[in-house]
Amino acid sequence: MVLRSLNENNNDVFLETRFNVIDNEPKRCYECDCGRITAFRDPRSDQPVCTHCREDTPSVDDRAHDANETPIAELEPVSDDQDIYVAFRDVASFRNGTKSGLKKMDTVIDNRQSRIDVSRLIRQYGMEDLKVRIRLLLHSGVFKSRSTASVMFPDLFRNEPAAKGTDSAEEAIQPEEAAPPEEAAPADGATSGREIASIEEWNQPQIPEPPEEPHVKQYGQSGCKEICLPFSAQHELVVYLQKYLEAVCYTYGQENMPEMLKEHGWSCHQAVQLNTWMDEFIVRQEAFNVFPEDGKDGSELEGLFRSVARIRDTAVCRTATDNGGVKRLVAHAVLLVDILGAEHYKNIINDIQSGVDKAVDDLSREERTLQEQREKELAHIAEERVKLDVLEKSVLVKAYRKSHECQRLAGLEVQKVLDEAEKEFRIERFLAAAGDPISGS
Repeated sequence: MVLRSLNENNNDVFLETRFNVIDNEPKRCYECDCGRITAFRDPRSDQPVCTHCREDTPSVDDRAHDANETPIAELEPVSDDQDIYVAFRDVASFRNGTKSGLKKMDTVIDNRQSRIDVSRLIRQYGMEDLKVRIRLLLHSGVFKSRSTASVMFPDLFRNEPAAKGTDSAEEAIQPEEAAPPEEAAPADGATSGREIASIEEWNQPQIPEPPEEPHVKQYGQSGCKEICLPFSAQHELVVYLQKYLEAVCYTYGQENMPEMLKEHGWSCHQAVQLNTWMDEFIVRQEAFNVFPEDGKDGSELEGLFRSVARIRDTAVCRTATDNGGVKRLVAHAVLLVDILGAEHYKNIINDIQSGVDKAVDDLSREERTLQEQREKELAHIAEERVKLDVLEKSVLVKAYRKSHECQRLAGLEVQKVLDEAEKEFRIERFLAAAGDPISGS
């Protein structure tokens, strides 16, 4: 019979096979490959032989009922969760995480029922029990994390090189790494009730990557992470600046370039676009006596005119800009009014600049405050997430250990019953053998 007992030194379950057939030590048959343990010996070679190879028992079927032979299958250890892990570790949805694995678990098992290893697991545990075990493994993270799997199944990874760097989903076992079920099956002496080694290491949480920080994506602001003025306000501002500056330029033209207005037939400020005025001013730069005390050349003035021309382009093309760009456009508009000497327009443009600068500065200040508050709250959430991860790991480890302890105790109870039955059986055989001479006399 087979007796499973726990080796307290290394937590391995080993098998002890006991036979009581005369004084012969049971061995495998050397004549054939039937794979049966036998206590019979060939009288000529004194080698172990099964009933199939014995000359006095020609019937092959009789060997299955011989009390002196035990099938090899009975000596194999009970399959544990390592077999389940090996059978399903190449499933992509299981490696992607618990949520994905639980969602597709039924479909995965149904699609793999024809595989030898999966069908054996279904016969051994039953479909519902197998799903419960897979669910526990998914929650423990063995499919996603190679390090967790190596702690849970150390024998499986003993001969494999240790993974370098931080454990991540990329280090999870890939489909091509999965060994065939025959190669990955545990050898004689493997345990089904193995205690989990290095529980402290397994308890260490794997801090997930923080989610992307969302930001308000506005029209035309791809890549802009700061909180900008609403596009509607930006557009209204540049449209007003264009109309206002076109009126200022027309007034300047009436006073200083009447021939040009008459030549082009420009009778009102609506007739000329802002960029057209800037082109005319660039041609007539010498008419503007600016920056003489700084010794700057005309490139500074030309740059200003081209910047003001972009106000019109921004309004027509509906281009969004950041807060700094908005302030620069307004500042260049103020500088143009000052260069053109439009004293009666200065108060209006200065009020616009003051209001826009205040709105942008307030928005930037609020943005910094919100960012600091957000970072503080996210840091607190991260700390709580670490605590929850540790608590989750602890619960899963405790549940896993208790489940296997209950399984081990149940197995010991069965073995205890079988041991008692074996003792009674031996006593009955002894009494029966001892009573034969008396009855014969």
